[in-house]
Amino acid sequence: WVRLAEAGITVRVWRVDVDRLGLHLDDLDPLLGPRTKWVAMTQASNVLGSINPVAEVARRVHAAGARLCVDAVAYAPHRLVDVQACGADAVVFSFYKVFGPHYALLWVRRELLLTLPSLNHFFIGREVIP
Repeated sequence: WVRLAEAGITVRVWRVDVDRLGLHLDDLDPLLGPRTKWVAMTQASNVLGSINPVAEVARRVHAAGARLCVDAVAYAPHRLVDVQACGADAVVFSFYKVFGPHYALLWVRRELLLTLPSLNHFFIGREVIP
């Protein structure tokens, strides 16, 4: 946190409402502002069992000019992860949660992925997406 503050970066926390046991959209809106770049959230709580309204969160985050990253690790074993329908810019989950190998998956919206530095060797063109 100290290094983030030194760099002029503010991290805001969208807290679980302990009375209603979940994330609530009314609590998100005051956290979004013109300096908001990314919002990271879980799609489902492995503790509470609640499923969060990711598509609506994505709509609000995008309206604020930011991007959304969703952790679907607790959601994937129980529901279909539909990256198109959820509206997120990035979605992550671990295969081992769905009885796969101990690897993780990061899905990134194509237009965003193309803006990132290439992970390929220098002799492989940027248009070749791993």
